[in-house]
Amino acid sequence: MKKIIISTCLTALLLILGTPLFSSPGTHHFTFRVPVELKRIPAELNQWRVWVEIWSERENGNPGTGLVARAYKEFALRNGAYAGTLTLTADCEPGGAAQPEHANRYSVALQIKDPRNGQWTNADFLMRAGAPWPHDPNHPFNHRIERKLTQ
Repeated sequence: MKKIIISTCLTALLLILGTPLFSSPGTHHFTFRVPVELKRIPAELNQWRVWVEIWSERENGNPGTGLVARAYKEFALRNGAYAGTLTLTADCEPGGAAQPEHANRYSVALQIKDPRNGQWTNADFLMRAGAPWPHDPNHPFNHRIERKLTQ
């Protein structure tokens, strides 16, 4: 079985722009710049996206109100490769159940549109050892990170 070489730079995405940006009263914006590099990907795996979620979890007096915002950006591969930085902006609507001012964690994941059924799934599901398109374990494959949101 042919191994797929993938190199992603999700660990370098700590380019969150400081505190949440406010463009109008009551609206919160979280902006992420996510560098991505994919190489030698089979032609049938050409639909990808980066998925970002911002959370408020209970810790150190934070009430933990749950999911604050999410965003995704789709991109297509050309000739089995992609290299670039995606900018994602997640907006929070005023009056929602989650309180953006309590946001304290975020996660970023690579997802693939499964060519067999057209459903979006996390990249590791289709590319882990024993999966339909396993990646080469000798090359980095950072498909998901979770970090504390520093403000």
